[in-house]
Amino acid sequence: MKPARDRSWRAEDQRYQRKAERRSVILNAALHAFLRGGYERTSMDVIADEAGVSKMTLYRHFSDKSSLFVECMNERCRAMLLPERYLEAKTIEEARASLVDYGHVVFELITQEEILLLYRIFIGQVSQFKELAVLFYNTGPVEAYHVIEKILCRLFDADRLPLIAKTFFWASLGDAYNRAVLGINTSEEAESEFSQQIELVVDSLLR
Repeated sequence: MKPARDRSWRAEDQRYQRKAERRSVILNAALHAFLRGGYERTSMDVIADEAGVSKMTLYRHFSDKSSLFVECMNERCRAMLLPERYLEAKTIEEARASLVDYGHVVFELITQEEILLLYRIFIGQVSQFKELAVLFYNTGPVEAYHVIEKILCRLFDADRLPLIAKTFFWASLGDAYNRAVLGINTSEEAESEFSQQIELVVDSLLR
């Protein structure tokens, strides 16, 4: 019997590079299509036409519209994860500096106008597509929780870390983010309020 053929591609492989480039083209096309037409009115046919690829090629990269939509959001928020940028804090002072910095990174990213528009579209679909919510949650907020847990792992018991990370993440976003999502505040106004908000949340957590 012949050994199974190794289909893994190295990053320097031209096939891998072409695949990555085509995937990027598809994501950019899908983003523009979703922002223009919303989720319901944007079909895979529309996205394929926008990207200049066949439907077969589109489905090779993304199995369905919901996973493509979530990846559009996550692609724009990829820098939010930044696991390599943050180390395990050894002191309260180090933890405070890292949490404040990370909080600002996350807030600035998720209050970008494109992200806010995509998030509003996403919220409108949650009741119909539970799997869409689960996919977004696991590849978005959950990954951010892991960064926060990494920062705080030497300062809190492991059993408490998951709850602490979730509480910090959402408390730090707070009302400033809520009003940005609702369109009550501009991103600049929300950022000003957030700067005060995160200082309060970090001080409460680490006191």
